[in-house]
Amino acid sequence: MKVWHTNILSLGPAHSQLNMDASRQQSSVIERLLDPIAVAKLLGVSRQTVYRMIDDRQIRFCKIRGLLRIRESDVARFLDESSFEAITEV
Repeated sequence: MKVWHTNILSLGPAHSQLNMDASRQQSSVIERLLDPIAVAKLLGVSRQTVYRMIDDRQIRFCKIRGLLRIRESDVARFLDESSFEAITEV
């Protein structure tokens, strides 16, 4: 499974002070990025299903130099939004 880590605050040396201030405030900005194959394995669906979800904008994603990546939190959000409450009979 391919996994990437990203720090969205890394904007270069010109923004180093801003980065340090923002890093102190938001230590959870670094997050795992998954490729569509890893997401498919995680969800137990086909790779094509994940690409269809991306095309239909059912799951959030980002493109990094043409490569599709999905944050772990976006996979969790997708699952939360796709979940239904159980119906209990009285």
